[in-house]
Amino acid sequence: MATSESGVGKYYRYGSGATEYTYGSQIYTGTEVPLATSADTAAQAWGGSWHMPTKAQWDELLENTTFTWTTVGDMDGAKFTASNGNYVFFPASGYKDTQVWGYTTVTRYMSSTKSWPSGAQETDYFYMLAYTYSGGSDPEVSDTAARTLGYPVRGVVG
Repeated sequence: MATSESGVGKYYRYGSGATEYTYGSQIYTGTEVPLATSADTAAQAWGGSWHMPTKAQWDELLENTTFTWTTVGDMDGAKFTASNGNYVFFPASGYKDTQVWGYTTVTRYMSSTKSWPSGAQETDYFYMLAYTYSGGSDPEVSDTAARTLGYPVRGVVG
């Protein structure tokens, strides 16, 4: 989890709780919606009423804010601004695959909601906030985040 506005933080595998992503780590096969507290990265890392956003919360973010491509600190990313001027920044984060991580403009942030796209196994995917930085694609909620990869987390309270 990030410790600053422009920080990406650590990378986690879906359902791994607060255990940081490592290549070859066990893939979570639970199907509860949302994730159980014991499998939720934000709940395990920060406790209290923190949790990973649900698909509905990602949808709400996109429906009730405007976004702009910007740079905060030295990180490119998407800034989502509400009508009252409050905002949240999501740096372009990349993701972890196998043993290598590289900066990429392809960005994915986890949700706690599993997905089951056509043709997939029930335990293969989850919803994520996704975008490609600077004109590549507008932010969207996608149902094709693979549980085998490592992604950053932005926790929410409530």
